[in-house]
Amino acid sequence: MTHRGFITGKQGVGKSNTVSLIAETVLNHGLSLLIVDSANEYYSLKEEFEILRLGDLERDDLQINKEHGQRIAELCLKENILVIFDYKSYLEEEKADKVLSSILKHLSKIAERKRKPFPILIDEAKKFIPEKGKKTPAGKRILQIAQEDRKHGLGLILASQRPANTEKNYISQTDWKIWHKFSWETDFERVKNNLGKEYKQTIDDLSPGEAVLDCDPRFKDIEPTKVKILKKKTS
Repeated sequence: MTHRGFITGKQGVGKSNTVSLIAETVLNHGLSLLIVDSANEYYSLKEEFEILRLGDLERDDLQINKEHGQRIAELCLKENILVIFDYKSYLEEEKADKVLSSILKHLSKIAERKRKPFPILIDEAKKFIPEKGKKTPAGKRILQIAQEDRKHGLGLILASQRPANTEKNYISQTDWKIWHKFSWETDFERVKNNLGKEYKQTIDDLSPGEAVLDCDPRFKDIEPTKVKILKKKTS
């Protein structure tokens, strides 16, 4: 959970199920984590787990702003509270990004002292680290964590529907990737660059719930493998 991962696939092929399944697995092993929910996808995890949902609406357990970043980071790393950050709840995306940036900044500071395994799951990664255009303040923090905070215990798992629209340097440096099916030719360029062109047809033929698991040899010495992802337990 201190490694870097990437999950991708077009809408309806199982990407969100995969993210939820990873979250369930982490929680079942007694670890805490932070989920950045950009599409209201992961609220159902509260059916099975005690999770603090933070955002800017009444549906959230607490309404927070950027001044709460340090306290949220302390809840995560010092008090083992499981947190969903409800990014979509903010009317102004700029405000949501500033709050997330503050949380990530303080997570980095505390992790440097605490040094415990703590994964961060972020959906819709292209919002923060697009391949073209400016990185958001939170996106810059994400890339900083990816480059510097592995040794401090912070893990990072990003998900995106469009690998072509997501920062290629992050994707190329991950320890593992899960490739669900997608359609755009520009996305297959990412497959060619990371797996090789021979995997284009394999991914094109995938059914919903299937994927290609690709592990970096320094992480796990296996060839890219077609896999069937289990169904998440929460609805």
